[in-house]
Amino acid sequence: MLQRVCTWARIQLIAIAALTFAAGCAGDDKLSPSSESPTTTPATSDSSAAAVPADSSVTSTIPSDSLTAVPADSSAVVGASAIASGTQPGIVFGSWFMTAADLSSVHTGTLVGGLISPTNILTLLSGARAKGARVVIKLCMGKDSYVKNSDGTFSFTKWKALVDRYRTVNMGSYISDGTILGHFLIDEPSRAERWGGKVIPQSTLEAMAKYSKQIWPSMTTFVRVVPSWLASASISYTYLDAGWLQYTHNKGDVTKLVASEVAAAKNKGLGLVVGLNVLD
Repeated sequence: MLQRVCTWARIQLIAIAALTFAAGCAGDDKLSPSSESPTTTPATSDSSAAAVPADSSVTSTIPSDSLTAVPADSSAVVGASAIASGTQPGIVFGSWFMTAADLSSVHTGTLVGGLISPTNILTLLSGARAKGARVVIKLCMGKDSYVKNSDGTFSFTKWKALVDRYRTVNMGSYISDGTILGHFLIDEPSRAERWGGKVIPQSTLEAMAKYSKQIWPSMTTFVRVVPSWLASASISYTYLDAGWLQYTHNKGDVTKLVASEVAAAKNKGLGLVVGLNVLD
């Protein structure tokens, strides 16, 4: 039984099935929203940090990635029957990077990052609420380049500066009624090749989650990395709520893999997001 008492009732066992293009076909598990187009140029509060890099590869094309959520096993998740009111019941199904206009009785959720800014996020959330939909938000914009040092390693300073842009945005009611499903802190911290040859340490992930909770205490926090990797560190997770398993065919028996990661999550007091790459 998970003993998460803060925001866990909301996350349940979320399944994010990412439909990618080259990355999905190659099965390399690079499912960051790399083609998201940033809406604003981020500011940084760290005078020693380099300016956030522009990314010439960003396009306006929105990939048709799908996002679904499966009902929680009440034996595994605290508050499994306590999904916040004001949202459509049952399985959340949708696509990455959808606007409120795209949401419907069929497409009931989305994950957004580079498409949102402090000036437009409330419009998206209001539109999602009106349709009973749920939204996963990534507040550090869409591409890794916005949170990297000049050597390609992760910059906690830049990440905090991007998150800080939302401090004055009143998202409280959207968190409390379940319209905001959670805060997606960062993607694939365990892939050293993605982060300048150095993984983002588990202790840093917990610090990121703490930073988020200091601003939004009741908003669920998660990262896209398997709970077994999170559990490989001796630290205790107080602020990080969940890990994430993204399945591809080369990872073997899906039933055994999910069971193993559920066990690792329970052992560490974490929730679990389960994703499926539908092309692989």
